[in-house]
Amino acid sequence: MALDEPFDYHVSRPAARWLAPRLRALGMTADGVSLLALALGVGAGVCLGRDGRWPVIGGLLLVGMIIGDCTDGEVARLGPPSEKPWRGRLLDGFADLGTVVAVHVGMAIHVAGGEPWRGQTPDGMMAAGLFSAAFIAFAWKSSVLDDVKQRLKPASIDLDLPHYHAQASGGLERALLWLFSQYVRNAARLAGEGRNASPEIFRLVAWVGPTHHLAAIACAGLVSPLVPHAFGLYAAATLLPGSAWLAWVLLRARRAPLH
Repeated sequence: MALDEPFDYHVSRPAARWLAPRLRALGMTADGVSLLALALGVGAGVCLGRDGRWPVIGGLLLVGMIIGDCTDGEVARLGPPSEKPWRGRLLDGFADLGTVVAVHVGMAIHVAGGEPWRGQTPDGMMAAGLFSAAFIAFAWKSSVLDDVKQRLKPASIDLDLPHYHAQASGGLERALLWLFSQYVRNAARLAGEGRNASPEIFRLVAWVGPTHHLAAIACAGLVSPLVPHAFGLYAAATLLPGSAWLAWVLLRARRAPLH
C-alpha cells in the first residue's frame, strides 16, 4: 500500500520523483535536500509572521517544504544504501520539527495585535495560547500517523533501533539514538493502548496527518490578504473537528480493530 497522505500521493510524491534525479545530478544528497526543506520551512514561518503580502510568500515556501520533505527520500533511494539510515530519518524529523515550530510561531505573531475578532483584538498571550494548543494538536496527530506508518512498513528504522544502538560509535551517536528512541516511544504512547497498524486506520488518520496540516497552513497564508482571520480559522479547525476526528478513529480502533 502507499504510505502517503492523499496530498503527498497526488502532489508531493510525483513532484519529488521528477525532482530527485535532477537534484542528484547537481550533486545534492538526501541530507542536503532535508536541510533545504528546513530552510524553506523556517523561511515560511518568518514570512507568515509578517503583514501585507508576506504570508503569501510564506505559503509558497511552505508548499516547497512539503515537496522537499518527500524529495529527500526519493534522492536517498537513488544512491547506495546508507550504513546508518537512522541519521537521515533523524535529520528529516528535525526538518519537520523546525518547520512546524516556525510556522506556528509565525502564525501567533501574525495574529497578535491583528484584525479584531468580534470587537476584541487578540493580544500576545491569547495568540500564544491558541497556537501553542494548535501545535500540541498537530504534534499528536503527526505522532499517531507516524507510529501507524512505521508499523505498516515491511522494514522500519524505528522498529530496528536496538540494532543501531549496538552499532553506535561515540557519545554523540548514542545521544542522538536515545533522543530518537524517546520520540518513537512517545509516538506509541500518543497512539494509545490497543492501537493497531491496519491499512484502514492509516487511511483514516492520514486525513488529519502533518502534510495536510501544513498544506492547510500554506492555504491560509495564500488567502490571508483576502481572509484576515485565516490563521485563526486554521487553529480552530485543527483543535476542534481535527482532534475530534482522531479521537474517534482511535476509540473506534480500540473497540473493534480496523483492517
